Amino acid sequence: MIKVIGWQSWSPVISTRNKIPIRNYSPFKNKETSSIINPKNKLKRAPLGWCSWHAFGTNINSKIIINHACWIAKNRKSIPLDYVLIDDGWTKMGDWLTSSKQKFPDGMKKVAMRIKKLGLKPGIWIAPFLVQADSLLAKNHPEWLISNKKGKLLEGTRISPFDNLFLRKRWVLNLQIKKVNEYLFNIFDVIISDWGFELIKLDFLYAQHFNPFYSNSKIPDNLLSEFLLLISK
Repeated sequence: MIKVIGWQSWSPVISTRNKIPIRNYSPFKNKETSSIINPKNKLKRAPLGWCSWHAFGTNINSKIIINHACWIAKNRKSIPLDYVLIDDGWTKMGDWLTSSKQKFPDGMKKVAMRIKKLGLKPGIWIAPFLVQADSLLAKNHPEWLISNKKGKLLEGTRISPFDNLFLRKRWVLNLQIKKVNEYLFNIFDVIISDWGFELIKLDFLYAQHFNPFYSNSKIPDNLLSEFLLLISK
C-alpha cells in the first residue's frame, strides 16, 4: 500500500510557510490523505484527448473548438486522440444550462453533435459548486449560497485570507439544501442525456470543505460522496 500525503492532488509535498494558496491545504487541523493508491487495483485507461484550457484558457468559442476537432480528426493516425474537451469560458459559473451567446451562439448541444460527426467524443468542464456573482443563479437563488460567520457570502476561490477583496466573486452552493442537489442533478442530466457530452471534467470540488461552520471533514466528505453518487446514477 502506497500512502500519498496531501489534501489536494496538486498539494505540495512540503508545506509553504504561509500555506498560500489556501485551497492547497486542508482547512482542518488534522492531517488528511488526498489518496491511497493500491498498486493491485486495476485502473481504467486514462481518456486521451485535447483540452482547450491548456491552449486558450477562457478565450474560447465554437469556431476554435470545431477547428481543433477537425484537425484532430484528420490526424488521428499519428495522434490518436478520442476526446475534445471544452474547458472554462463557455458560460458563467452557476448558469450551466445557458452557454455564452457570443462564444457559442448555436448552443453546446450542436457543438457536441459536430464533434461526434467527426468521429470524436465531446467533453466539457464544469465547476458545480461555484457561482459567479453576476450569474442568474446568484440573482435568483441567493438563499442557496453559503455565508461565512459574519453573514457575508463565502468566496470559493480560496487563494488567500483576502479573497473577498477580489473583483471577480465566486460564491459556493450549499449542498445541504435539497433543492441545490436537485438543481445540480438536472444540470448533469441535460449535459449528458440531452446535449450528448461523454466526458465531464469536474473542478473546484474542495469548495464545500471551506464552509466555516464545519469543525472537521466528516460532513463535507459525506456531502461530496453523496453528490458524486447522485450524478453517477
